[in-house]
Amino acid sequence: MKKSMIWYHMHCVSSLPALRDRQGAALIPIIIAIVIISAIGAVLLSLSSVGTFNSLLGNSADRAYYLAESGFRYAAMTYRHGGAGELDAINNQPFTVGANQEFTLHLRTQRLEVTGGGGSNTLNTEVAFGWVPEIPTGNTSGYLKIGSANEREFNHVDIPDPEGTQVNFDKAAGNWNVSAGEPVRFAARSDGSAVVEGGDLQLQPGTAEDFFPKHNGRFTADGNVYQYKTRDSTNNMLRSITRVDGPWTPPSLNNNEAIVLNDFVEVNSTGSYGQGYFGAKRDLTYHVPFSEATPGGQFHDTFNNKDNWIEENNGDSAEGAHEIQGQNGNALAVTEISRIGGTELDSSLIEFDRAAAGLNLEEQWSSSGNYLSYDAQVKIRAENEPVFMDGISFRLHENLNSYGISLLKAEENNSDGIPNSIVPQPPGQTTVVLWERSGNDWSTWTWLAYHVLPLDSHVGPRIFFQDDMESGESKWDSYGGEWGLTTSDSHSPTHSWQNQSSSAGCGTVYSRLDSQDFDLSEASNPELSFWHHYSIGGGSNAELRISTDQGDNWDTLDAYNGNQNRWTKQTIDLSEYAGQPDVRIRFGIEIGGGQAPDWYVDDVKVHERGLDWPTLLISVKEAESISFSQGDTQINAGDTISQEDGFGNVTASGTVYTESVLDSGSWSGNDAAGDILIRNTSGTFQAGDPLLVNGTECATADSINGRQNYIRAYIGDPNEHGTPGTNPLDRQRLGNPRGDVNWPPRNADDTDGTNDYFTLVQWDETDTSVTQIGTGNEQDAVIRTNTFTTETFPDTRPELGLHTWGWGSVDGEPASGEVPDIYFDDFAVRLAGGTASGGFAPAIQESAAGE
Repeated sequence: MKKSMIWYHMHCVSSLPALRDRQGAALIPIIIAIVIISAIGAVLLSLSSVGTFNSLLGNSADRAYYLAESGFRYAAMTYRHGGAGELDAINNQPFTVGANQEFTLHLRTQRLEVTGGGGSNTLNTEVAFGWVPEIPTGNTSGYLKIGSANEREFNHVDIPDPEGTQVNFDKAAGNWNVSAGEPVRFAARSDGSAVVEGGDLQLQPGTAEDFFPKHNGRFTADGNVYQYKTRDSTNNMLRSITRVDGPWTPPSLNNNEAIVLNDFVEVNSTGSYGQGYFGAKRDLTYHVPFSEATPGGQFHDTFNNKDNWIEENNGDSAEGAHEIQGQNGNALAVTEISRIGGTELDSSLIEFDRAAAGLNLEEQWSSSGNYLSYDAQVKIRAENEPVFMDGISFRLHENLNSYGISLLKAEENNSDGIPNSIVPQPPGQTTVVLWERSGNDWSTWTWLAYHVLPLDSHVGPRIFFQDDMESGESKWDSYGGEWGLTTSDSHSPTHSWQNQSSSAGCGTVYSRLDSQDFDLSEASNPELSFWHHYSIGGGSNAELRISTDQGDNWDTLDAYNGNQNRWTKQTIDLSEYAGQPDVRIRFGIEIGGGQAPDWYVDDVKVHERGLDWPTLLISVKEAESISFSQGDTQINAGDTISQEDGFGNVTASGTVYTESVLDSGSWSGNDAAGDILIRNTSGTFQAGDPLLVNGTECATADSINGRQNYIRAYIGDPNEHGTPGTNPLDRQRLGNPRGDVNWPPRNADDTDGTNDYFTLVQWDETDTSVTQIGTGNEQDAVIRTNTFTTETFPDTRPELGLHTWGWGSVDGEPASGEVPDIYFDDFAVRLAGGTASGGFAPAIQESAAGE
């Protein structure tokens, strides 16, 4: 190209004698300059092309790398949700994720089980999934731990096919005497040397140390689980030892004591992007131990004792005190409440002892990239409480700062021992409230979101009869002609019943207002409440009565005389009438001569005094957060999300933790908007720039929110209601009785008639400090907040607790010496992700040269 161009210009110069004669030497420098510039331009064009090609090749390599990384994420997610069988199905399989974009997985597993030979000197084993591990073969010796038996020595290993599933072991003498299906693990032996944190573990040579992974293996020793960074075969050592199932405790190892390898897999993922000259491949190898702490595990406490709870100061808990008491089965009872200094506020708080319970939140936090997500639930009984505030404290710190989720019923004037700042309006009705306790000044504690439970929610105190006098006379019968509905005065707008009598003169008149019959056959602690004011004198008498035989006989509950000029709430204990199927109440006045009586009655209710074992459940997911819009390609858990600069270079990336939380629109409508939850981030995401999955634009980043908690609340109760179905927001659901622990699906769209145990709370109102999101099956049900997160997770942090607030007396008035009739049962925790068999622990990645 360059030679042609130069030749062309030289040829033109030699063929212009006339111009040369007329212009002389003046044109020669110009022509020479043109020739030189043309030559330089050709060179620069060539160099620019090479730079462009290199940039394209580099971009292809980056995309191939992220495809390979996506393959590993896919393998981890597959195991978490489907177990070993699903991993076997994806081994040595290419997965296409777009045009000329794919990844291929190869898995080599150090997780064996017996398939035969138990009665001979040759033991036949098979890997649980994938291909056999790269281990020494031939006349090589070591030890195997098979099931729960002691270690057995082998002296020969045979692998018929390196890309197969069979591994055979020979004994020097005797039979193996094991059964098919038993797990098989390699075991080395200690030489008895002490081990310090971060130090090395010395092994005896020739005891299967070469069968341990080269990097990142986990092993069990002295009953605990430890991890090493590298295996040093030259010196027979496992180097850089740390403990992974709790705080550091050095293993106490005698000479010849077993070091048993935990399950392990080597995942090789090859990503391929493009084709031909611009195509690229990247080959990544991950050294992956399996988590022995089961990040997807569960814990359930039926409160046979307090072993899993922290009690301090001679039996007192963090606040108040608690005991195990019988409630048709054991339950945790609140037996004492603590007065907050300088206030008339009373509380109790007992902290969860996660170490004693064996629930390894540190492992969950570490294996999730230093983020902590879980679900927690408890059943609550407020036996004789007209007011209560009880529930779960979470993100609980040593200084008692925390979030709280509570079932709340407060007095109308908030004079009930419950902090006003965490009681949203309206009071007097059962409410689910999310709140925050931060700092020592209780007046700064605040509610974050609330939802008033409908009367037919079956969660708050059960209502047997109720009338606010706004729907006519259908629930009442009046006799004597003196009672009638009025709008002249009322407690709640706009009607009340009024006795409209005049003086009876010389005789007496009996005027009565009777309710329709109601059923207390399933009641345990019913209570009658109503609002009234009156002026009764001049020989008249007013009485409140009750009948259990359709009005044939009446008991007097209370009597009234004199003047009560303002609306006042009256509560009457009806517990002695629990179990009666036909009950009615009567407001009656015997009107004498003289002054005409005046009696107004409003807002009558017969209800259980407290809660009867409803379930309160909190779900908290923690992750980095990006708010997005214009979503046209669904983003799924395990995807790698990224952004690029104008030259196609990746500037930020992260792994999608869970399904996106949509706030509006839909993927199918190309207008999805909401939040993406990500982990394992690198680089800095930018608002306003496109978001890509595997190199394909899928949405636009609107804001970068950083580390956030995504909180959902659920309610349930012991009995089934309606027809459970696919809508998690309605009040039709399966029963969740005491003794049972059920969980909502992790994805709301997976709700169906077989798992619909809870109602997902739709928040009525939120504080301006938090963000309320969610659409579809999560409409207005998700709260985003970041006051308390887990950048660090110290051993001393309780994380979870059970709280109560309020004086706890029967009539809701402050009364020293009385304690709340509050009980907790079936406290349970479900950690995020995982099946009961565990999951992938954090891996070490090695990158081979790409093509």
